[in-house]
Amino acid sequence: MCEWRKAATLPRGGQTRNGAANAHSPGHYSPSGRKRQEGGKAVRAANGRVVGSVQRGVLRKSVKASRHQLRTPRAWALDVCSLDEAERLGARVVSIRDAESGTTYTASCALIRKRGFVFNRRHGHQIGLALEHWRATGGKRSGPVQLALPKEVGA
Repeated sequence: MCEWRKAATLPRGGQTRNGAANAHSPGHYSPSGRKRQEGGKAVRAANGRVVGSVQRGVLRKSVKASRHQLRTPRAWALDVCSLDEAERLGARVVSIRDAESGTTYTASCALIRKRGFVFNRRHGHQIGLALEHWRATGGKRSGPVQLALPKEVGA
């Protein structure tokens, strides 16, 4: 268990805070009411919230860049406790999917530990990795798009 995790925020005995059974199988709802990541082993942040899942050695998260990407410096950050837990569950790679653009950012856990920076901005201890170190794939087209000319009428 992560040293920064607060025991009071975690569900006890497989139950949620309201006493209902906590479903741990893929595709069920987390204690916070959000739909959990499909498949894999759930990974929790220091506050007890499910933040992703480990599938075949990859910690998979889906977030919105406008809300979750660091602006100064431009980086993706992870809760240190969730990275610790993901590695304990066998993750060697982190894959963050930006739900807004469809871009997937990938980096190894070793790279995050080596090049990352630890900080706390009132959301617990996190480790950030500058965007230049992530491999970005997919997503919306960026740059100019050639528009088609309209067909002539009566030709």
